[in-house]
Amino acid sequence: MKGNKSQGYECFRKSHNLGCPRGTNNLGICNEMGIGTDIDLENSFRLYDEAGSKGLPSGLVNQAFLLIKKASKNYSEEQFRKAAKLLQEAISIDERNVEACYYLGLLHIKGLGIDYDEHSAFYFLKKASDLGHEPSMIMLANILYTGMSFIPSQKSEAFKMFEKISKKCNHEALNSLGIMIERGFDLKGPDPKKASIYYERAKEEGSIDAVFNLGLLYENGKGVEKSIPMGHSLISESARLGNSLAQIYMREHGIESTMDDSKNAPENDFNTINLENNVKAMPQKQENDKENNLNKKLIENEEKEKKIHFLEKKDPLRISYEANIKLPNSPEKAINTVFQSDNEEEDYSNQEAVLA
Repeated sequence: MKGNKSQGYECFRKSHNLGCPRGTNNLGICNEMGIGTDIDLENSFRLYDEAGSKGLPSGLVNQAFLLIKKASKNYSEEQFRKAAKLLQEAISIDERNVEACYYLGLLHIKGLGIDYDEHSAFYFLKKASDLGHEPSMIMLANILYTGMSFIPSQKSEAFKMFEKISKKCNHEALNSLGIMIERGFDLKGPDPKKASIYYERAKEEGSIDAVFNLGLLYENGKGVEKSIPMGHSLISESARLGNSLAQIYMREHGIESTMDDSKNAPENDFNTINLENNVKAMPQKQENDKENNLNKKLIENEEKEKKIHFLEKKDPLRISYEANIKLPNSPEKAINTVFQSDNEEEDYSNQEAVLA
């Protein structure tokens, strides 16, 4: 496989040298992700810029994403603004580019580099969602749960959408279903036992939030046989993997880590701003007093860092106790999409930037 990656890199380099924008963009992906070569973000950005200047939407989107990651690290409004312009340019070339629609929607939600505009955010997210973009579908499901200034909360509809997405084994959808089932909604009462099943499934699919939620169930004996050691082990695992609420919970409750935190610790690369590829529509479940304390403390810490501004509780889709929006982590550009032939006629722009 390593040899195949190197061969692929050489093919893209030759394609780039021949002036093919897709080859240039693919070469940028290789440089960004270390496929067949060393990671070189500066060169990757230059290659995306070149591909974008030749009218390739995915080059513009990938360039915008690198700007967003850099802006997220040190909070640069100028870089957010440049990213927003690149995304708008990509959409002007290809209005069906789901990644461009998705990220522009997120920037509108937070007013980062562009005006805060709920209607525009909803428009772009809905467009990407209708085209099958899972992160946008997750976002819309959360919008239905929390509501917006012009959209009332529709929890039952949100549940249906989460169920639809969960059929694709989407861990965010599975975790959100668990939260809704555990809390109860509309006329449905709480069911922590059933919720634990969804948390388990989400955990198996890679959700660190579900690991924390499941840990709290074991710690409190809700829906599962009470086991404080098991609960603390799961909470510790979630904290080690980067769950902020789990980390705060461990500090506030004096829980010692049950794992070697020096192993498999997550990299902190451009992931310091709190706006992710999905909105956690419901705060992590806890008793009400603990729940508010954790969220308040998290909000206070983020305000001190001046990464983003927080608004009043219940203000839809802005950072609050009801919605914790985060910028996405590093994109997961699938290798099999990277190594697509330049001669294929299929629109490549929506495949090259496969985002988590």
